[in-house]
Amino acid sequence: MKRFILILFFTATGLTLTHAQNTLQGTIKDMETDKTIEGVHVFVPELQKGTITNTDGTFELNNLPEGSFKVQFSHIGYKNIIRNVTIASDTVNEIRIVLESTVIQSEAVVISAGNYSTQHDNAIKVEMLQTREMEGLSTPSLSGKLTRIPGVSMISKGTGVTKPVIRGLSNSNILVLNNGVKLENFQFSENHPFMVDEFGTDRVEVIKGPASLLYGSDAVGGIINIIREKPATDNTLEGDFTQKYHSNTNGYVTNLGVKGTHDDYFWGIRGGLKNHADYISGANDIVPNTQFQNRSVHAFTGLNKPIGSFKLYYDYYTKDLGMSIPGLDTLVNGQGRTNDMWYQDLGNHMILSKNRFYLDPFKIETDVSFQSNHRQLITMDQTAVDMQLNTMSYEVKVHYDFAGYSGAILGLQGVNKQNENFDAPNRVLPDHEVNDVGIFGLLQYNFTRKLKTQAGFRWDHRNIFIPEQPRSGHSHEEGGDSHEDHLNPFDKNYSDFSASVGATYRLSESALFRGNLASGYRTPNIAELTQEGLHGNRYEEGNRNLESQTNYEADLSFHYHCCHTLFDLSGFYNNITNYIYLAPTGEQTAEGFDLYRYTQDNARLYGGEAKFEFRPAEWFDFSISYSKTIGKQEDGQNLPFIPQDKLRGSIRFEKKNWLIFKQPFVDFGVDYAFSQEYPSRFETPTDDYLLVDFRVGGTSNLLSQRISYGITVDNLFDVKYIDHLSTLKNLNYYNMGRNVVFWVKIPFKSGL
Repeated sequence: MKRFILILFFTATGLTLTHAQNTLQGTIKDMETDKTIEGVHVFVPELQKGTITNTDGTFELNNLPEGSFKVQFSHIGYKNIIRNVTIASDTVNEIRIVLESTVIQSEAVVISAGNYSTQHDNAIKVEMLQTREMEGLSTPSLSGKLTRIPGVSMISKGTGVTKPVIRGLSNSNILVLNNGVKLENFQFSENHPFMVDEFGTDRVEVIKGPASLLYGSDAVGGIINIIREKPATDNTLEGDFTQKYHSNTNGYVTNLGVKGTHDDYFWGIRGGLKNHADYISGANDIVPNTQFQNRSVHAFTGLNKPIGSFKLYYDYYTKDLGMSIPGLDTLVNGQGRTNDMWYQDLGNHMILSKNRFYLDPFKIETDVSFQSNHRQLITMDQTAVDMQLNTMSYEVKVHYDFAGYSGAILGLQGVNKQNENFDAPNRVLPDHEVNDVGIFGLLQYNFTRKLKTQAGFRWDHRNIFIPEQPRSGHSHEEGGDSHEDHLNPFDKNYSDFSASVGATYRLSESALFRGNLASGYRTPNIAELTQEGLHGNRYEEGNRNLESQTNYEADLSFHYHCCHTLFDLSGFYNNITNYIYLAPTGEQTAEGFDLYRYTQDNARLYGGEAKFEFRPAEWFDFSISYSKTIGKQEDGQNLPFIPQDKLRGSIRFEKKNWLIFKQPFVDFGVDYAFSQEYPSRFETPTDDYLLVDFRVGGTSNLLSQRISYGITVDNLFDVKYIDHLSTLKNLNYYNMGRNVVFWVKIPFKSGL
């Protein structure tokens, strides 16, 4: 770690010794009127550098390095575009941009597929949820907000313990990334949420399936990449303050951030707080011990120089998380807010250095990160579990652009993970060390303007080492010990290849087909290999004979957008060899707990999603989406945690200006979950349910200060229901009832 900090210091010092004279300037006009456009965002993603056009539609970006870069142009009411711009040395580079107006925004700019590009230029489909969309959603967790994306669901134990599900796969079968770096925080179980929140987020990108090979061997079901907020525009100081109140949980959410950019230097810091009491179900019952508190800090700083860009990020996240288990209802009185019965005390630090060097025609990207995750389980003021996972990771990628959007990426990744148990009576996971190394390559090539292709390969090697140690957290020397009280050592290597190939074919400017064939792979995790003891209200037993899990998935999708209409249709088939899952054995321990054991079997998942949006005018929008997933084992049994089929529709009315309101809107939404009549062997069927939500909001100026505000009502009619992926179902606790959220956001900005 000390060596890592010294490298950062000397790199930053060296970068400050040079100064760039390169400038990009230009004018942006409307295609139909030929008039200049004020307020267009001009952004260079690789440099994290941007500005906004002036009243005459002009812009200027200074201190740019020499080379070829993608520049993004975006404005509400116009199509997003990306242009390749070559910056010559010591010159003023001129560019003229024409934007086409649209009422349907379909070409979002994404990065998770390997290069900065618009959605239609990717061979891999990347779904996206932006910050402005998440701000109006009332669900307390980031995972809950992501369920707005068709094909993404959520396993939940109340409002605080949530895990995302992509097309029926979750936990170790999907990757959750913080700014491109895999989160490592005991994600082996549905009871352990990912340590991340939506504060300081620009957007969240989702890739369904294993088609992306850039992020590691465990992306069997897909990835969720949380992209951090952009720096302030050139030579400005920006910030915002957001406050929310949740009626159901008597919950408070506070979020405050400030950031600045001066010439080639930028910085930012943001703090967030969530405080929720126990939630009230649709049956008007208080669900005991579901309260939680989050605190987070996100900070970043960076430099842009001719030789490259340097960025440093720090994230701190802590969560006190109540766990609702059998018997607590007799011990809890009223709607509790303080965790003092049975809860997880979680803390996570992450420091990330992201650097990019420009050695025309190559660009070299180096990422180094350190994560420290501390987990305690507190039961009746006693620490039952106390362990810490430290993770050091690195990545080196070399980019080479042939021309336009064609290019190649070669990369090397490595990870070292070490888990240590402290003085607590239980060890959910033993002390262990995991070392990974991966090599990958990705080629993106455009045969014609209509046909864009992508192919890649990946080789991964993993070593898992578990030393001999006591199963419990205390010594067994007194009173003697036995073989059963000790965990035998484990030392095993796993290796595998994975690959993908995909293509996008444009039938026209409005329609395209996209297809992908990909393989994925993951090793058994530590819990699956070694678990031995109570976990919640069941006894779990690991299996050291588990083999690596591999899968092959085919995806096919069709996209159409024109004028006032958007239509998306996608289907997938995912065949998994040696699928690992936890299953009941039908046996019980001597104490009467049901015995569950990790096992594996071949499996298949298939289904798809559809979305239709119709916007005949700027003030009216109608959309509807449907998602379906089927999961089967080879013997015909149903897989666990397969979500219900979901149908969602919404009607939105909005105007640019009305009386004293700017951009006022009214939104009605309907969610229908079909009955789940095909549960796994240890699940029960789940009834269908229908929920209605309502949103209203807008923006106004108060004493020259812009203020955004809104009211959101989820489960408007206080419906009593249970979702199939709720782990409180076996306790007969219903999901959340009506929740009214009041929110206000105050942005501010000044020049430097």
